[in-house]
Amino acid sequence: MESTRLTSTGAAFGTPGFLAPEQAQGLEAHGAADVFALGAVLVAAAGGSAFGTGTPMGLMYRSVHEPADVSAVPPNLRPLVADCLSKDPALRPTPEQLLDHLLPSTPPRPPTLADPAPVEQAAAVMPAGPPTDAPAQAAPPTTRTLHLARGKRYPSRALLIALVTAVVAATLIGGALYLSGQGDDDTPSASAVDYRAELLTARRAASYPVLAPQGLPDSWKATSVRFNGEYFDAWHLGFQAPDGEYVAVEQSTQKPATFIEEASQGGEETKTTEEIGGRTWTRYSGGRYDALVHQADSATTVVAGTGSYAQLTQMAKALKDS
Repeated sequence: MESTRLTSTGAAFGTPGFLAPEQAQGLEAHGAADVFALGAVLVAAAGGSAFGTGTPMGLMYRSVHEPADVSAVPPNLRPLVADCLSKDPALRPTPEQLLDHLLPSTPPRPPTLADPAPVEQAAAVMPAGPPTDAPAQAAPPTTRTLHLARGKRYPSRALLIALVTAVVAATLIGGALYLSGQGDDDTPSASAVDYRAELLTARRAASYPVLAPQGLPDSWKATSVRFNGEYFDAWHLGFQAPDGEYVAVEQSTQKPATFIEEASQGGEETKTTEEIGGRTWTRYSGGRYDALVHQADSATTVVAGTGSYAQLTQMAKALKDS
């Protein structure tokens, strides 16, 4: 068993939707891939799915190209989970950083029934009394706890064991082997989705005009759709371009700077603006995705992806609100 490798270059072993992008692409994987799997497990434990549902190839495609959906995770943990699910392994937290976050050093606090104080602390606060020959009673062992949500207490050791177990299960139980070296394109092809029902729901519920393309050639294939009315009315519509590149439409009422950073994955504003489809768009570059950004009073729209600016422009030009 010591000589058996569960990961290798050119192959991806594990469960789609929990595999890190580098694994899905058959690249060399290290410990950061386990951190990615942990993030996906935490989303699943919260009742969500980081990359939606569908075929294995579709899940792998979205894990490589599309942002993770962490809206099911409690708000105080979303930034940490989102970092775990970063596409770039170097941007994911290390296990040590995760422990620092989950097991912070806390100042002494008054003892509770669930966390009795040691004898030495109790003696320090007890009033002096007559000496006694009675032997001191040993304090029961204490359990360090994490306060991850108001009103709830989680034993840290049990939580960590559960997380490790979940990651191992998510990585191994799938038992499927996917070879990414087949064909000329390393990107798995995603299955098409019908987004009409979700679009209708979003347009009824959102506080801004929800955009979707009209008139794109049939060679453009919708691969994912999401609307979350509880998280800044976030609208996502992902496409696979004719050459296999990824292009997505993202809209949100979130603070523009934060939203653009997330949608472009680190893109920076350029001085280039252009009129496309009756809207003014600003180019962003330098992140994982190039992007076109349109800011309106009601919401921010980002067209981003691995596609060329010509493809992003084609998508932006096709966007309609009805």
